[in-house]
Parts: sequence; structure tokens; C-alpha cells
Amino acid sequence: MIIDDESDVIIELQSVSEQNGFKTESYNDPVLAYKYFRKGLYDLVI
Repeated sequence: MIIDDESDVIIELQSVSEQNGFKTESYNDPVLAYKYFRKGLYDLVI
């Protein structure tokens, strides 16, 4: 899961992560990210 208020940062982190075989979810709103967070699903939250 990637959470950042800057779209450019999200795009870059998502691109690098997916190129390395990770599935990602990204949010620019931390409240929305918290709402959709699922315990035990993520290996890393940035």
C-alpha cells in the first residue's frame, strides 16, 4: 500500500514496485487509505 499526497511520488513508487513483482494499492488521502486497509494483506505500507 502506498500513501502519499503527491501524485508523482505515488506513480514512481507504484511503477518500481510493480516492476519488481508487487501488486500495489495507492491512495493520496490517508483517511481513505485507512478505510480500505485490510489487516494481514500488505507486506509493506509506504
